[in-house]
Amino acid sequence: MRDRARSRRAWRSRIVLTIAVAVASLGAPAPVLADTPADLITATPASIAVDAPAPGQSRSWDIDVDNLTSDVVTLDLALAGRADVLFGGPTPLHLTIAEKESGTVLVTGSTADLLDRTFDLPDLSGAERYRLVGTVTLPAEAGDAYQAQAGRLDLRFVATRPEPAAPGMLAITGGLLAPALVAAALAAVGLLGGATLVVRSRRKNA
Repeated sequence: MRDRARSRRAWRSRIVLTIAVAVASLGAPAPVLADTPADLITATPASIAVDAPAPGQSRSWDIDVDNLTSDVVTLDLALAGRADVLFGGPTPLHLTIAEKESGTVLVTGSTADLLDRTFDLPDLSGAERYRLVGTVTLPAEAGDAYQAQAGRLDLRFVATRPEPAAPGMLAITGGLLAPALVAAALAAVGLLGGATLVVRSRRKNA
């Protein structure tokens, strides 16, 4: 009698586990395609030689990012740089990166604070070009130590795109809902209910 009860409990546990796995998989987020940035975008220039402007003056350059695909991609910008003086000290260069057409500022601040960091940029639509303007300004109070100095800024744009929904999958908030999984979960619930009825019937016959 005890062995039979243990068997029923083990069977119920397996069915409950099946339901839990099916339901958990419903909320799994869509994976990201394993493309390299070079497969998705081109960005020029990737590196900029920076000569110190006069105190209070600026230098600017254009940056173009092209989406090589027909899909929307998300963009990140990683900034790095090398300089003996310009990017440090009491009055380092100030860097601003903005959208060329709208003037919307995306990144701004002292190079001492911005370098070796990554910034989120707006998504880029398929086959579109993102036009940016980079500007460096030497603070007006900069001393003679910054005069005639040079450095290099490195711009690394990283693009990713979400994997499109597979056929037969329904997009929902937080993940993808597969009809086959729903059917499996409902079937498991039915099995659990049927098992309960069988057990009750055996108890009555006993």
